[in-house]
Amino acid sequence: MLWRRATTDFSLVKLPIVDADGYPIQKRGVTDYQGLYFLGMPWLHSQRSGILFGVGDDAAYLAAHIAARDERVLR
Repeated sequence: MLWRRATTDFSLVKLPIVDADGYPIQKRGVTDYQGLYFLGMPWLHSQRSGILFGVGDDAAYLAAHIAARDERVLR
């Protein structure tokens, strides 16, 4: 998981994860790469996504997504 804070440099990730504008390709923080997620980015899902008081909603969504994925794998 990546937590983004005040940077637009995603060069740490050596995968084709950004669009033409340099923004990560994701849906509600979930990428096409298993285990790679984004959190804390402005407008990730809502206006509140990039602030401390709003990131909890996005974190809860990602936690549920990861738990559901893990449950499918364990079956």
